[in-house]
Amino acid sequence: MGNVMKSFARLIAAIALATGAMNGQAIADAASPLHLEAAATVDLLDNTQGGLRTGAWAMSNLDLTAAWTGGNGWEGFAYVLANHHGGFSERYVGDVQVVSNIDAPPGVRLMEAWARYTTADERFVTTAGIVNLNAIFDTQPIGGVFLNSSAGIGADYAQSGPSIFPVTGFAIVEEWRVTDAIRLRAGLFDGVAGDPQHGSVFTSLQMNAEEGSHAVVEAEFLFDRGFAKAGTWSYSVQGDRLDGSGSADRTGTYGQLGLYLTRENEDDEQGLSAWVRAGSASGDVHDLSGYIGGGLTYTGPLPGRNGDVVGLAVYRAQFSEAWQALNPQAADAETTWEVTWQAPVGSRLVIQPDLQYIQNPGGLGAKDAVVAGVRLRMTFGG
Repeated sequence: MGNVMKSFARLIAAIALATGAMNGQAIADAASPLHLEAAATVDLLDNTQGGLRTGAWAMSNLDLTAAWTGGNGWEGFAYVLANHHGGFSERYVGDVQVVSNIDAPPGVRLMEAWARYTTADERFVTTAGIVNLNAIFDTQPIGGVFLNSSAGIGADYAQSGPSIFPVTGFAIVEEWRVTDAIRLRAGLFDGVAGDPQHGSVFTSLQMNAEEGSHAVVEAEFLFDRGFAKAGTWSYSVQGDRLDGSGSADRTGTYGQLGLYLTRENEDDEQGLSAWVRAGSASGDVHDLSGYIGGGLTYTGPLPGRNGDVVGLAVYRAQFSEAWQALNPQAADAETTWEVTWQAPVGSRLVIQPDLQYIQNPGGLGAKDAVVAGVRLRMTFGG
């Protein structure tokens, strides 16, 4: 535990240095076009039983962002990400869905650097540069409170290697706001995000015919008490079939429904929300062929704790028939249950106890795992 606290202290010191300019008059001015933020996240996790082995682990994540708003519809964004001491799921649990959404190989990386233009009528939005696909496509706004990675982007899509945390690539994205309620989005991304041989480099852009491209299209419908969205994705370069018989297309689809079931007041977020997401991927080239997950969250569960969020979620990743043929004794799916409570302490610190129960982690015979932990998140700027 001493090493954990030392790691957290080093993160706080790094943020203080990196964001010292935030106290400068130009940036502190609310009218300034430049907005800087920093956030340090530490996950303290303990695999109490099952999985690959029991044991505790601490890992951290440092986010440094700069957002610029110009005139005539232009804006820009840059995001530097630093990860330290990742590998909890790989070492202790062995799950394919990954217990923590900050679990990543160590390194300092340029996560995003893009420019965006919005037309005067706000109907068309164009984004180009280094883009986090999951900041625009397949987002799960209700599920964002949870720690498990499947609550961020579905495991069916994440396994294909798109431009997402922690390694991203170049993209151009277009959004058409057809009406106030209908959004259409299309993105063309580098077929291979970053450099697979050097995953910890700051940034790597290697667009070529051999790597190909990755395309995704999404439609979203907004209504009074929620939203519905559906998307489809594909790669221009085929993938190797798991059975070794050649190559096949890498494609997938997903859909999501989010509902804001109750609101204590019409003008705030307090109340009960629910979401469900399902997706599929071409099983002849992917370990997972399907996914379904979702859950419930309640904001403001106690009097005087309006910012607290409690939640219950479940995520089920279906192993493909091709993968099961290679592993005949394996389970057909991995299922994770998660309970979490996010509690702000003041305006800068958030404490979040979390409990996850993973059934058939990795699908290869490991015993069901129970992971208990807490997330600490501190923000600066903003």
